[in-house]
Amino acid sequence: MKDIKVDLYYRIIFVFAILFITFTLIKSSRIEGYLFYLILLISALPLANEMYIFLTNTKTNLKKSINLNSREFLKNAIQIRNVVLLIAIVFIFQSPVYLPHIMKYPMEEYAQSEATKSDLDELVKNLTFDFSDDTNKTKAILRWFDRDSKNIHFILDRNNPLIKIYPLHIYASKPYICIRIIGHENPLWILKSRCGACDEYAMFFMEMANAANLSVRSIHNHGEDHNWDEVLIDGKWIVIDSSSVHLKNNQDGFNKSRRSFERSFNISHMYALYPNGTTEDVTFRYTNLSNLTIIVIDKNKKPVPDVSIQVISNNRYPKNGRDTEISCITDSEGVCNIKIGGGNYTIMGDKKDNGYYFSAENTITLVENENINTQLMLRKNYFRWLQDIPAYLFIFLLCLELWLIILLYEYTKNYIVE
Repeated sequence: MKDIKVDLYYRIIFVFAILFITFTLIKSSRIEGYLFYLILLISALPLANEMYIFLTNTKTNLKKSINLNSREFLKNAIQIRNVVLLIAIVFIFQSPVYLPHIMKYPMEEYAQSEATKSDLDELVKNLTFDFSDDTNKTKAILRWFDRDSKNIHFILDRNNPLIKIYPLHIYASKPYICIRIIGHENPLWILKSRCGACDEYAMFFMEMANAANLSVRSIHNHGEDHNWDEVLIDGKWIVIDSSSVHLKNNQDGFNKSRRSFERSFNISHMYALYPNGTTEDVTFRYTNLSNLTIIVIDKNKKPVPDVSIQVISNNRYPKNGRDTEISCITDSEGVCNIKIGGGNYTIMGDKKDNGYYFSAENTITLVENENINTQLMLRKNYFRWLQDIPAYLFIFLLCLELWLIILLYEYTKNYIVE
């Protein structure tokens, strides 16, 4: 049994080495298209061969060694336990990839059901039954979000979660388990989960206000990581922040000052999302804008077209930054123009040409109401492929998991047969 275990470890290392070398050669060269998949398929052959050899040897050795005495029983039980443990560990490491996909189905099934929509209509009807004007309807819905009402748990009030694998959060106190919405999809899931942060609050308020026949839109500020809503009352868009409602502290979340967000953190970019899914840039309503011209050149100082530009805001989170979700592509002159609020930003350019990756970045500070130019010089990025390592790791773990499951089957089957 010890020889089998050592053999397993050596073969795992051998297969991983082959796959890693193959991926490295592919991504650091100009190989792409059908040739990429052909080489990938060829590199998988050693894995299949190693699995076949190992399982054949394992089956032979097990039939020779397994008997019904207690010592051998214990040895095989431990071996089976170790394999099960390895499968569990691999499963956990894969969870950030598959968990959102697994959770998406029950979310959709619940949020899009007629019963859930009926529950939303009933809830909103009960909250707004005594009011006919838009102002009081809005305030009545906002009261449902009060921190002390326990209708919904604001997870940012809690200590750090014990486990955080998006969208799953597990806490030591209520709500104990919180499954957050994925992106902006299926906001009615919050009727079931009863928890979230500003994104869940903003999206669910929009659903409630829309059910109350209010003109509403949710506001999303990804660069500084905050979300809220606006309701059209008497021809004016009124700012609503349902995540800040705490009536005991005289915070009703109604008609907040647009400039209050700017005072808390420099606003980079924001957009409004309407109930029908359309979007609109509303940054100008909350901050003064700068005109930023980004010029991309190569090492010969020639303009580079078709470069993808990404803008990272360092305003609220200077260490890690947040994607503003502003993006543009340089024109034939290598130029891209954007409007953005003042603050500190990292401008990133990226392009793939003839199988090679080229990239550049520059950190700048913008002053509002000014026209500013910045230049990026693209250089060949030999390490760009390293960003794909999580995808490679997932493939490795998937192969390993399949291998371990087959191995577990062989152990248990042969032991039962004997």
